[in-house]
Amino acid sequence: MSQKAWMIIAAVCLPAYAQISDVTPPVLETFTFTPTTVDTRSGPQVVTFTFEVSDDLAGASGMLLHLVGPDNVGPDNVGLGNQWRQTSPTRTSGTAFRGTYTATVSFPQWSASGVWRVDTLYIQDQANNIAAISTRTLRQRQFPATFEVISTPDTTPPRIETLDFTPAAVETSATDVTLNIRMRLTDTQSGIGIEGTPQGCECSFELMLLVSPSER
Repeated sequence: MSQKAWMIIAAVCLPAYAQISDVTPPVLETFTFTPTTVDTRSGPQVVTFTFEVSDDLAGASGMLLHLVGPDNVGPDNVGLGNQWRQTSPTRTSGTAFRGTYTATVSFPQWSASGVWRVDTLYIQDQANNIAAISTRTLRQRQFPATFEVISTPDTTPPRIETLDFTPAAVETSATDVTLNIRMRLTDTQSGIGIEGTPQGCECSFELMLLVSPSER
C-alpha cells in the first residue's frame, strides 16, 4: 500500500522536475533611429531609438543603451562627459515577450563633433539572461549603428580663478570642524557644469577631500 502511494506521489511530482528552463537571452528583432545627423551648433538636439525585442519564455525585463563619441571613451573617463551617452529604453507597445521599445537621447549644444556609434545595447530577461549587442553585431545584421553629430565642441575644462578657505587652521581634537571653501570658476564656452549657473559664477562648498600629510 505504501509502495503504491509513493508511486502516485512520484507521478505527480515528476512534471515539476521536467519544467523547461529559460537559458536563452532576448532577441533583437528590429533596430533603427532617427535622425541620422544632428546639428547642435544652435542648441541641443535629440536622437530617438526604436527597436523590437522578443523573448519566448521569461520575457524581457531591462535594457541599457550605451553610445560613444568619436574618441571612443566611456563613463569611466571623468571629464569627458561630452563623449558618451547612456539611457534605459522603455517599452511603448507590445508585451515583455514581444514588444517595441524607445529611447530618446539628448545631445547638448557643445557635444563632441563627429561620428557617434551604438557601443552596446544590453537586453536582459526575467531569468537574468543578457544579450550584449555590439556595434559589430548591429552591422552584421544590417542594422544602423552610427550617426553624425555636427557641433562646435567644448574641449576646454573650467578654470579656477580664485580659491580660498576658512578657517586657515582647524583644531579637531575636541569636536568636528567645518572647512568652508569658496572659489570662482569661469568657462568660456558651455558654462560650469552646475545646474542653473552662468558661465562665470561664485560657488560655495562645505565639503572637500583632504589628504593627511603622510599621504601627500
